[in-house]
Amino acid sequence: MNTTPRKPEGWQGYFNEKVKEYGVYAVYNYSGVDSDGVTSFAASEDLERVVKVIDIALEYANNYEADVLPGDSAAPQRREHQATEAAQRQSELDERAAKLAKPDDP
Repeated sequence: MNTTPRKPEGWQGYFNEKVKEYGVYAVYNYSGVDSDGVTSFAASEDLERVVKVIDIALEYANNYEADVLPGDSAAPQRREHQATEAAQRQSELDERAAKLAKPDDP
């Protein structure tokens, strides 16, 4: 997937932090020409989870500027809220994975 315009300095670190947290290999690429992009590889059975993790990481990284600007007293609460949301999403993904892992009952 491609993103444009270019993300600010430091944004990539936020993105990388979040995808690593979920154990997904995804790289934010800066081409410098037309757009930026995210590259990831996944087995077909894991594709939905990887896309969701990338979405979570993009949302997290998009808060980079607000989190690092001085005087933003709401940043810690926002990060806590984001962590809670991420845990809930992970729980939903785990439930979905458990359902897919069960063999069909006759």
